[in-house]
Amino acid sequence: MKNFKKDFDVVLSMIDSGYHFSISRYGDGEMVVMDGKKIDITRKANGEFRYDPEVKKDEESRQMLIDSFKYRSDNYFVGIGCRCCVGDNNFMKMKDLSGQYEENLTWANIFVNSNYEHVKNDLIPLLSKKKVVMVAHAMADISGLPFDVVKTFRCLPNAFTRSIELVDEIKDWIKDNDVKDHVFVMCAGPLACILAHKLHEFNKENTYIDFGSGLDVMMSLGKTRGYLAGDHYLTKTCVW
Repeated sequence: MKNFKKDFDVVLSMIDSGYHFSISRYGDGEMVVMDGKKIDITRKANGEFRYDPEVKKDEESRQMLIDSFKYRSDNYFVGIGCRCCVGDNNFMKMKDLSGQYEENLTWANIFVNSNYEHVKNDLIPLLSKKKVVMVAHAMADISGLPFDVVKTFRCLPNAFTRSIELVDEIKDWIKDNDVKDHVFVMCAGPLACILAHKLHEFNKENTYIDFGSGLDVMMSLGKTRGYLAGDHYLTKTCVW
């Protein structure tokens, strides 16, 4: 049986050892998009994302999101909504739809809730020993991060469609500069899922992490999630 903290420890160990991998995470918002249902949470936080099945560009991004969810590789890991957060039916639905082997599945929440203290105390300090590339919100202030950043790629609000060109832009940068042994920390909503897939498929000599909101306070983006504000989610240990 999977264990919330132990899965985090595996990710931490891979980063520490320099083992290259990629992880993409799919919460309830990504699930809505993959189901083809309209969603608009652009007024949330600093501008999240929206999807409209009637918009061609949105549908193209949706298909890329599904492709990232189903992409399979030995060192590619997919985080899905857990039973305690999305319910048994949605958990099984996501698990089956992904087509992933059990060992390649983990929690969508692996970096939040009760694991967030370990992110702050163990994972973030570890990044100071790595060559880090950031994919971050256009308004993010990376000068507040407690680690050096080699390169930053900026994404717009609703990056899922408005910044999709970053896929090719980052690929070109990796190729032109022969980038290897870097850790890509991607804070870009559903776009990060797509990047985790496309960049890993393109070059497996780097690590690509769909990091989420864990650096938002440090980047002066605010307490965009409940766990960042210190609510009860900080003590919530998700179950498989």
